[in-house]
Amino acid sequence: MSAAPLLVDTVYKDHIHAIRCALSVSAKAMGHVAAKWQRDYQAGYRVSSAGPDMSRAERFTQDCMTRLLLHRNLSREHWAVLVIRFAPPLQAQGRAVGDQSEVGEMEEAMRICLAHLTHPVSQEFTGWCLLRWSQRMPAGRGKWVEWEGKTSLSLRTLHRYSSENIYKPMVTLENAAIARAKDLLEQAALI
Repeated sequence: MSAAPLLVDTVYKDHIHAIRCALSVSAKAMGHVAAKWQRDYQAGYRVSSAGPDMSRAERFTQDCMTRLLLHRNLSREHWAVLVIRFAPPLQAQGRAVGDQSEVGEMEEAMRICLAHLTHPVSQEFTGWCLLRWSQRMPAGRGKWVEWEGKTSLSLRTLHRYSSENIYKPMVTLENAAIARAKDLLEQAALI
């Protein structure tokens, strides 16, 4: 005999779910339809506000309000790192790679994060490492050997540099942003 799933009366399952929903608003606005498995998936919690029968429009409105809450109350750096890490890729939003409609927010987030980092090596390499960290590297790219011959530094030095000066600070910034977002969502009784 298995136990019944615990039903909690919250708007979002947890803080990560809320962040992902808030940052996917633009994909929803473009008419992106979730896959069948996503529509059928039952996570074991009940969505409140409008109850389990929350319409698609009500869910979209709630996600927009959550996005606004986070955007207004997080620092620029925290918002930028969440955009880079959790916003759906443009291709997943049913857009062509060259579509400019949401590129501006991602580019701005990348600029903010690049300014947050120290880069004694080229800014191009730092940007490349930031793309690798964000897991947004285009297919077929992201191999360390791409940098062989582009710099006088060894690949080992570049790898160590990226670990110490990019990945670690970005993970620290991401953890701080998630913790702050979680506090805001709890204060608003959304999780």
